[in-house]
Amino acid sequence: MYDFDEIHQPENNYYKNSSIRNRELFGTDQVLPFWIADMDFKIAEPITQELNRIVSREIYAYEFVPRDYYRVMADWFNKRHHFKLKQNRFLAVPGILTGIAFLIEEFSQKGDAILIQTPVYHQFQSTIEKTERNVICNSLKISNNYYEIDFEDLEYQFQIHAIKMMILCNPHNPVGRVWKKEEIDRIVSLTQQYNVILVSDEVHSEVIFGNRKFNSLTQYDHSNIISILGSTGKTFGLQSIATGIFYINDHTLRSQLQKRIEALHLNHGNTFSRYATYAAYKNGEEWYNEMMDYVENNYNWIKEFIDKELPQIKILPLEGTYLIWIDFRALNLSKDALETLLFRKAGVGFAPGDWFGKEGLGFMRMTIACPLSILQKAFYQLKEALS
Repeated sequence: MYDFDEIHQPENNYYKNSSIRNRELFGTDQVLPFWIADMDFKIAEPITQELNRIVSREIYAYEFVPRDYYRVMADWFNKRHHFKLKQNRFLAVPGILTGIAFLIEEFSQKGDAILIQTPVYHQFQSTIEKTERNVICNSLKISNNYYEIDFEDLEYQFQIHAIKMMILCNPHNPVGRVWKKEEIDRIVSLTQQYNVILVSDEVHSEVIFGNRKFNSLTQYDHSNIISILGSTGKTFGLQSIATGIFYINDHTLRSQLQKRIEALHLNHGNTFSRYATYAAYKNGEEWYNEMMDYVENNYNWIKEFIDKELPQIKILPLEGTYLIWIDFRALNLSKDALETLLFRKAGVGFAPGDWFGKEGLGFMRMTIACPLSILQKAFYQLKEALS
């Protein structure tokens, strides 16, 4: 049994707890920080053991990828999702955002249009803009406290813009949706119809709750589809040493990308990342199962507390990710007034909703992969501030 209730010293997660960074974001360092999508849990013991093994050698010579590296990876996903992934269809890059930037550069030109579905992970827009492409938004629709894709607008955007690429977020950060098969089918059909490269960021694919089925783009064999199946970053808390993993069924597309990856030497990952990933997928299941139960319990506690004690705010259903999306719009506060209430009065460092697009105004994103006692403290402080 792992102890997920253990509270760690702030320096163990320096970036999130940095006084300088929190003052920049919230105007004060007197906040409980929940703004970044990482965990406050000790990692699985098999990963620590493998990293200690590497360090104890005191030699950091050239390394090869373990012979069964991709087989272990395929076995993990096949077991959990009943896929039939093949180990020769994986490609590795240094990280998820590196992979997205690489794909943008490979399949579009400066000035081209790339579509995202807002509110969405803010680094999508940042990466598109930094590569000098144009961001096109297909805003998600919210109805009865639930987000859906606006397919009419999606097709309209395809019709009026020469969209080169669409970046899908599945499961969706920050709104917590796990897209249904019929939704994925329709997206795939439209991207084929309008000749759009479809890139699916599936980094949260292992953080899915209930009996929901994860519908991955790995299950489609088309020449316009690339699945970024994710990494151990979100699943096993290895953000600072995680790699990015592509999965591509189409042979021609995969060969094209493999040649470019090799030409740029992006396949030369470091030893710590490789062996941590290997250990996670091979021996990390016990830790993973306990972590998932713990985070789901955190969500259930928060939902019950909000329903009973904070009826003036809403929490959206959490289908996937360990990020909750909280609706404060009923308070009828301006952006500045809401942030003052939360950051300075309640002392909770949530991620402002407009980080993820204008559609996020009035919302906040909160990471819940941390000890329950810290979450409870945050919500008691929030209750006091709202009263």
